[in-house]
Amino acid sequence: MERAQQLRILWAYKWWLLAFALAAGIAAYVVSSSRTDVYEGEALVQIVSSRQAAGEQLSEEELLSLSNLYTELADTQRTLDIAHESPAVRGREDDFDSSVSVEAQERVGVLSIKAENEDPRTAAAWANAYANGFAEFIDGLQGETRGQALERIQARIDEIAAEIEARGVAPDDPTVAGLQAELAALQTRAADETAAPGDTVRVIERAVPPADPVSPKPRRDALLAFFGALILGAIAVYIRELVVDRYSSPEEAATELSLPILGEIPKASPDVPVVEAFRRLRTAVVVGLDRGGDGADGARGVLVTGAEPGSGKSFVTANLARALATEGWRVVAIDADLRRPTLHNYFEVAREPGLGDYLVRDGVERRADQLSSHVSLPGGTDGHGELRAITAGPYIEDSVERLSSPRMAAIVERLQGTTDFIVFDSPPVLAVVDPVVLARYSDGVVLVIDSRKTKRRDARRAVQTIRALGTPILGLVFNHSQAPTTGYYSYDAPAGVEEVPRGARGATR
Repeated sequence: MERAQQLRILWAYKWWLLAFALAAGIAAYVVSSSRTDVYEGEALVQIVSSRQAAGEQLSEEELLSLSNLYTELADTQRTLDIAHESPAVRGREDDFDSSVSVEAQERVGVLSIKAENEDPRTAAAWANAYANGFAEFIDGLQGETRGQALERIQARIDEIAAEIEARGVAPDDPTVAGLQAELAALQTRAADETAAPGDTVRVIERAVPPADPVSPKPRRDALLAFFGALILGAIAVYIRELVVDRYSSPEEAATELSLPILGEIPKASPDVPVVEAFRRLRTAVVVGLDRGGDGADGARGVLVTGAEPGSGKSFVTANLARALATEGWRVVAIDADLRRPTLHNYFEVAREPGLGDYLVRDGVERRADQLSSHVSLPGGTDGHGELRAITAGPYIEDSVERLSSPRMAAIVERLQGTTDFIVFDSPPVLAVVDPVVLARYSDGVVLVIDSRKTKRRDARRAVQTIRALGTPILGLVFNHSQAPTTGYYSYDAPAGVEEVPRGARGATR
C-alpha cells in the first residue's frame, strides 16, 4: 500500500480514530486515578571481588559477568529466607516476595534492590531488609566456600603427616623428602586461603521512604493509552481496508479519488423513490459541462461508466437521461455496451435492431435519425424535452473496431446536430477497452461507484485510466448509499409534479 494511500485512509477515518483514542485516554485516566498509590524503595549494593580486593584491575567484560552472576544469586530463595528474618518482613512474607526485584545498574558492579508497597516506610524497610539479607547470604556463601577449601587442604595435610610418621625419620629417603615438601606447600596454601579476602557485598546506599509514588501516574497512563489506541486503531483501519476494500461513504470515495460528488443514489427500496437524487445529478452534470466549456455548438456527450460490471452504470445512464429530458432538453441515450447490454430493459424497448445492426450495415450515415426508439416521459410531453434510446442490438465480437469506425463517428456527428445531450452507457473501464474509444465522442465522464461491489483498488485504476485518455472526469456517482434518506424522499409528489416511472427506482444493475 502506497504511503499516499495510507495517509488518505487515515484522513478518512480521522474522527473515528481521534474519538477512539480520546475514549481510551479518558478511560485509562479514570482507572489509573482510582488505583491506590504505590511507593518504591531502592537500596544499592556493591560487589567487590577477591581479585579487586587484592588490588587487581578487572576489565569491563569481567565486571559485567560478575554483575550478572550476582544478580542471579540475589534472586534466589536463600536470600528471601534470610530477609524473612527481618522484623519488617516477618508475617508478610508473601507480599514481600512479590514486591521485591533486583537489577544491575549502569554502573558495573552495583545492583539495585527495589521494593514496592502502599506505605513508603514499608517499601524502604523491605528494600533494606532484602539488601541486608543478600549481603549476609554472600558472606555466608563465601565462608562456606572457604571452609570447604580449608577442609580439603587440612585433610591432605593430615594424610601426609600420618604417612611421614609411618615411614619414620629418614633423611636419605626421597619419598619422605617429597612428602615434607608437599606438606610445607599445603600449609602455605592454607595460610594464604585463610588470609585472602573473598568476594564481598556491601550496602552502599540504604533505601529511604520515597516522597512520590511510582504508580499510578494518570497523565502518563492516559497519554500511553491515547497513542496506543491511535496505533491500534490505525492497524485496525488498514486491516479493514485490506479485507473489505470498499468505500463506506461518498465522502470517503471523493477524498481518495480526488473527484467531486455528482450524486448519491440511496439503497434500492420500493418505498424510496430517487427522483431528487437524479435531479441533483442532472444539475451537477450540466454545471460540470458548462464549466468545461465543451459542446457549445452542438450536443454535449456524457460517458457513464464504472470500474467493473454490476456497479449500476446502466441504471444511472437511464435515469440521468430521463432527468435531462424532463428539464426540456433533447436527449439520446446510447447503449454502447455491445457485449452485455442492459439499457433496453430500463427503457422497456426492444434490444434489436440497435446500434450493432447499423454499425455493420451500409447506408447508416443517411439514416441516423432512424437508429433510436422514442421513450415516453412521466407526465407526457408537455413542458418536457425529448428522450430517444439507441439500444445495443445483437452481440458484436469486434466491438472495439466497430465503435472506432467512421460509421460510428458519422452516427455521433448526425446526432449532435439534432440533440442537446448524448448519454453513452459505456462498458466497464477495467473490463474492456471500449471506453477508450467512446471517450472520443464525450465531453465528460461520470464514474459510478457501487458501495457493495466497487473495490478501492479498481476505482483508483479506473480513474487513472480515464485521466490518461484526456477526457475530463465530471465526478462520481455513489450508488447503493447506506446513508439514511432525508424527509424529501418520503413525501408524495404533489399534483402536477412528475414522478420517475418504474425503471427509475433503485436498481442493481
